[in-house]
Amino acid sequence: MGAVTVAVGIVVGFYLIRKYRESRWGKCKSKRRMEGKIVVITGANSGIGKETARDLASRGAIVIMACRNRQAALEALRDIRTTTGDGDLIFMDLDLADLTSIRTFASNFLEKFDKLDVLVNNAGVYVPPDERKKTKDGFEIHFGVNHLGHFLLTHLLLNRIESTPNSRIVIVSSSLYKYGQIDFDNLEAEKGWDTKKRNALYSNSKLANIFHGQELAKRLHGKGVGTFVLCPGFVYTGLMRYSAPRFSWAKKLFSCPSCFSSCAQQSRVRRHRSTVLSQKNLMKWNGPFWPTVKLRN
Repeated sequence: MGAVTVAVGIVVGFYLIRKYRESRWGKCKSKRRMEGKIVVITGANSGIGKETARDLASRGAIVIMACRNRQAALEALRDIRTTTGDGDLIFMDLDLADLTSIRTFASNFLEKFDKLDVLVNNAGVYVPPDERKKTKDGFEIHFGVNHLGHFLLTHLLLNRIESTPNSRIVIVSSSLYKYGQIDFDNLEAEKGWDTKKRNALYSNSKLANIFHGQELAKRLHGKGVGTFVLCPGFVYTGLMRYSAPRFSWAKKLFSCPSCFSSCAQQSRVRRHRSTVLSQKNLMKWNGPFWPTVKLRN
């Protein structure tokens, strides 16, 4: 009986902690519809990107699912259509690790669509640094995909975004940017990286996202384009497939979706949806981040 009581107590304790944390995550209560709005979401085949696509499609938006994996994207598209009868979902091939693919995507998009209401730079990679992975063009994988790929994509689509009234750009960063440091003499990590940090190269790419958002906000000031940089919080998605196995048992417990962290379905009702649907004054910097940046000369 004693063991059962302890087990029940632990379960109830986890449940109460979970509910408390959920109450602090906040929710987007907007019921705004998006009929006729064209939205591009990178990495929309899984995780937060998929759930963001699901929500915006349910509001009537035309959602372009910009993904590298065609099969996964089409499966996600079919799944989303089973839960929402509104909006339109269109798959377009985009590999952020390939600059040629990015240029081809942008060219195809500009041919098919005469406006772009929302660009969500969501896709990202989190790979153990010691694997030393590179993009097709030879860039360090985190810097190449998480920053350079989205940087080029945004640049190629920027004129179309500027010509669309009340448009916006949403950049998904991470609070791990605080551990990043941009060294222009070591962008490819050829001289190594800080091994004391969990993934210094990922953190560097997220800091680069912050820089990108800041510069966009400055250049687009007064042009009716909202710039948002967000951290989705600690969300259990496929991005954790490399890091989770290396966690200690305590970290695994902390990251367990049923106990402490949020899952993609819950995250979509928060920052992503809020930034896309927000009707704040677009003349100001709208990002939740304005960090004390670290820049090494």
